Amino acid sequence: MTTAPRCPPGWRLDSLTEKPAQAAGSYANISRYFLPPQAFRAVVNQRANPETGESMITDTVTRLAENGPIGVSIATGQYFDCGSLDGWHQANVAVMATR
Repeated sequence: MTTAPRCPPGWRLDSLTEKPAQAAGSYANISRYFLPPQAFRAVVNQRANPETGESMITDTVTRLAENGPIGVSIATGQYFDCGSLDGWHQANVAVMATR
């Protein structure tokens, strides 16, 4: 069983915003979560986002943070947005450059 990395002292999630029009800070959520067991119940009970009609994990995580601490971990290294063909290609080129 893998254990979650420890949250740096003082680092705690306050809220998440799904695809904000303007960044509110210096960090981005790259969708890697270490959640407590109650998160699974919260996901099952999550209602669709009224603006998009989608069920978003960011809404669930924000709700969990309102009810107790959710730790964060700062990722290191290079990040690629693989949600587009261009981002996927850039990630592959970067990996191949290390070989």
